Amino acid sequence: MTYIFLSYASEDLERVKPLVAAFEGRGWSVWWDRSLVAGSKFDEKIEEALDASRCVVVVWSNNSVTKRWVKAEATEGLEKEVLVPLLIDDIRPPLIFRGSQTARLLNWPEREGELGTVIDGITELLGKPAASRSAEEDIRKRSTKSIAVLPFINMSSDPEQEYFVDGLTEDLIDRLSRHSSLRVIARTSSFYFKDRADDVRDIGRRLGVTHLVEGSVRRSGVKIRISAQLVRTEDGSHEWSAHYDRELDDVFTLQDEITKEVTRQLTDRLIQLPIAYQPKLEAYDEYLRGHAWLIRSSFNAARQARSFFDRAIEADPNYAEAYASAARALIMERFYNFEHVLEPLKLAANYVSKALALDPKLASALLQRARILVEWDFDIQASLDLLREVLDREPNMFEGLSTAIKVYECAGRSDLAEVAARKLIRIDPVSAEGQAWLFFLLLEQERLDEAQDVGEALLELEPDNRAGQSNMVILMARQGRLEESLSYIEEHGMQASVQACSVYALAGRRDEIEKVITDMETRSGRSAMLTICYALLGDINGVLRALKEAIDNHDPLLFNLITHGLDERVNIDGIKLGTIYKGPKVQALLKSINFDQKSLRRLKI
Repeated sequence: MTYIFLSYASEDLERVKPLVAAFEGRGWSVWWDRSLVAGSKFDEKIEEALDASRCVVVVWSNNSVTKRWVKAEATEGLEKEVLVPLLIDDIRPPLIFRGSQTARLLNWPEREGELGTVIDGITELLGKPAASRSAEEDIRKRSTKSIAVLPFINMSSDPEQEYFVDGLTEDLIDRLSRHSSLRVIARTSSFYFKDRADDVRDIGRRLGVTHLVEGSVRRSGVKIRISAQLVRTEDGSHEWSAHYDRELDDVFTLQDEITKEVTRQLTDRLIQLPIAYQPKLEAYDEYLRGHAWLIRSSFNAARQARSFFDRAIEADPNYAEAYASAARALIMERFYNFEHVLEPLKLAANYVSKALALDPKLASALLQRARILVEWDFDIQASLDLLREVLDREPNMFEGLSTAIKVYECAGRSDLAEVAARKLIRIDPVSAEGQAWLFFLLLEQERLDEAQDVGEALLELEPDNRAGQSNMVILMARQGRLEESLSYIEEHGMQASVQACSVYALAGRRDEIEKVITDMETRSGRSAMLTICYALLGDINGVLRALKEAIDNHDPLLFNLITHGLDERVNIDGIKLGTIYKGPKVQALLKSINFDQKSLRRLKI
């Protein structure tokens, strides 16, 4: 039978033992760290146990609320919707978990408290206990398989075919990720190992996966040869391999065959892929070229990508995915060029409408629609509803989780955004995006020690990450390291940033803030950032003027103004920004787009 995973602080061992006995006495098998034996690979065993469990019981106490691993295990339970929390001390759980109903077992084990509530919660998840089976056996039988698809090698004589080979790899990642029994590593982390000769065991440890898919592609005229193999990361052995020689027109059928064979090897059932539209080969080729540009993440790359997506649409006007990708490129343009933010949004809405007319359930198009609902229509509720629809169908979709973080932030729910960010990191551990978001979210919630750990890891992974550097400046200032923060600003050339202005306010450098404002005023598309700068000076008229302009121009950074992180920042007069943003004048203006505090509290998430 499936078992309970118990998370607790080691200092509470003697108080937890009777709890384990209570669960086991009712016939449930309990996995806790007492189940580890000498020589166990600690992290791997715990992850296997969490994957296999259908109920995560977290014991909150004076000791456990400060333990990172307990919070991480609780987050896993929350993500899987199998969390059963309880209190054995009279404390408040960490902020992110306060929305979960928590049983009170104060003075346990001397008093039983609400043990019955805990038992009911476990029974709801597991059903009534049956004949027992050991937790270790359950791990072996039910552990979620995890896999990474490494970039296939281009064996064609033409090196320019690299985009085509990479595109096939990404399509395979996407298809495998639709299988609920597999944890599939996202593209960024898989492609981190492109053109490297790392040992498969090292890759497995770095990505936390049990299996890898490797392969090669040779394209010659209208012929294509694909070789693929499934490798165990534990020992490097091959569990399956195959070679396919086909006509290029069969490429979509071939992708389905490989996907089904890999899932057959790893699970006890085949993935039932939905019948997907098969575009004309010329359109698919242009689409892959566009996607190769899109992942470069710059304004020019986004424009170049859109030109290829337009060519794909011209070659096949019924290709819904090409319309959705063109919309994504346009929304990306908004974030790399603040000078022109309205026109790309209007065009993106048009592309999305065409994509959904062709395929109403296309996830990539629905996600762009969710973004547009927030940024153009200012309709957060509709965006949340749409996002829920997508994530219910594809809960491990990288783009879905990334969009969820942004929309949850707009809704003022940094706790839910944090859950999505942690899940994003789990499926893309070598990507900076999830780490950057988590750094920001922890900082926003004033969890400074945790934020520091994540921020340092992010900048070790990607030293030039601008979001990481910006948040590090704020972190240092919040920790009272003002001089260090000011030096960091100088060393990294961040003097013209909003983050620098926050530090200048603490240092009493009014002239520096005014200098930044003067520079921003000469350039369009800086309204949302100007709002913060004026607030740091205590200029309410400047705040209102810049905020109205940000609303009129649908500023892509507008959501930054409603995050909790701004509440605790202090302006040059020692007044918290939350006092300004939650004041009647600013709230009245935000109410016009339903971004005010009352409207946010009415959202149904």
